This record gives sequence, structure tokens and C-alpha cells, in this order.
Amino acid sequence: GDTVFHLRMAAPPPSWEAYHEYITGMVAFVTGSPAVALRHYERAAAADDNWAMPRIAAAIMHMNLGSIASADSILAPLDTARHRLGPLEHGTLRMVLGMMRGDQRYTYDAVMTMARIAPGTINEFMVGEMARKLNRPAEAIAVLEGMGPERGELRGWTPYWRELAYAHHMRGDHTHELDVARRARVRHPHAVDVLGHEVRALAALGRVGELLQRIDERIASASGAWPDAGELMRMAASELRWHGHTDAAAEIAGRAVAWHEQ
Repeated sequence: GDTVFHLRMAAPPPSWEAYHEYITGMVAFVTGSPAVALRHYERAAAADDNWAMPRIAAAIMHMNLGSIASADSILAPLDTARHRLGPLEHGTLRMVLGMMRGDQRYTYDAVMTMARIAPGTINEFMVGEMARKLNRPAEAIAVLEGMGPERGELRGWTPYWRELAYAHHMRGDHTHELDVARRARVRHPHAVDVLGHEVRALAALGRVGELLQRIDERIASASGAWPDAGELMRMAASELRWHGHTDAAAEIAGRAVAWHEQ
């Protein structure tokens, strides 16, 4: 049942206890619980001092949770001793340092190295994400479509759909963007962030009736996840206005203001 095959490349191989905690943390991370993932990564690091990956993963979780100082305190000693790391651990460290520095080209080079070592993992997904951030949406689409959404670690990984939908959006191909968003909703019917992808595509296409149905659906939802109804309406109004649907944009912006004032 091991879908995280790149851990077999660890240098040195981890203890069973550390490996089990790391896998549990990975599941929590993929399913959108970074704070839970952090606890498991910290336990994995405590269980095996010689395995660097849990500490790097813990730093990533601190970064995702907004604690850059905590991430930096973990990464600094690893960076000093990077010659002791295996190739995948070294690449992951480079990726995180690139992210913290805001150096997207450096980060892209790091994830390319990681994807060659561990194809079909979140590392390869990161190639698509970084290509999109470097304004290369066609490359992002090719990478992500080549991977598919159900391989190994990517099962349940909703950011896959965010990157694929947004890459089509950047190319102005809103029909394919909508198709991606709706494929995502079939797989993740309760994921609010996935609903946002559909709203953006519908707004770009000017399909206001369907867009209003999606907004009403979000208003009726009890989920506290991002985006809330107000943010979804703001997103829709902005996209409508950008694509020339000014009357619909003004109407939905007014609804957003009223929602926030309740």
C-alpha cells in the first residue's frame, strides 16, 4: 500500500516508526490538514535523528501555517550540513529555500531535479505549479495532464485542479478551464476551493445564470473553509468586470457588500 515510493530513496533509510509517522503526516497534508501533518512530521523527526526529510517537511508545514521564523530555524542547520543529505532530501531543501527567498527559477530547478528522482509524486506536480508561476502555462498543462489526478500521493490532492484550471485560465481557454473545474467537483464535491475554480471559469465565460447558482450554493453551505461566500462573490465580480460583463459584475459586487454587512 506504499504510494510514497520516493521515500525508498531516503539516505539513510528511515526507521519503521519514523516512516509510519511520516506517511501519516503526508496523508494529513494531502487532505488539507497542515497542522495535523506538522505533528506527525515532528514525531517522525524525533523517532529518527538521521532522517532529514521529516524535518524538511515540518519546515514546509510551518511555512504553510505562516511561521517563517520556525521554518528557518529548522532549515538553517540542515543547509549547513547539506552534504550529508541524499539527493531527494537535498532537492527538497533547495525547493523550500527557494520558496522562502521568493526565487522561483531556483525553486523550479530544484523541483525538476526532484521530479526526475521521483516521477509521479507531488514533486512532479510542483514542476507544473512552478511552470505556471513562471508564466509557462502550456508547460504546466502538459506536466499536469501527463500525471493525472489519481496517482499515488496525488489522490485527494485538490491543488492539482487549482493549477490545471488556472493554467488554462492564463491561456484564455475558459472552456477547458470549466471542464477541469467540473471534473474536480465530481471527485471532490464538498471541496469549497474547487467550487471557486468553477466560479472563475463561469464568470470568464459570462455564464451568469450558472454562476449565480454556484454562489447561492456557497451561501447555503455551512462550511467555514476558504473561500467563503463573500470572497467567492468578490472573485466572480472581478472576473466578470475583467471580461466586460460590467452590469453582472456590479450586481454581484453589491451582493458581496450586503453579505459582509450582515
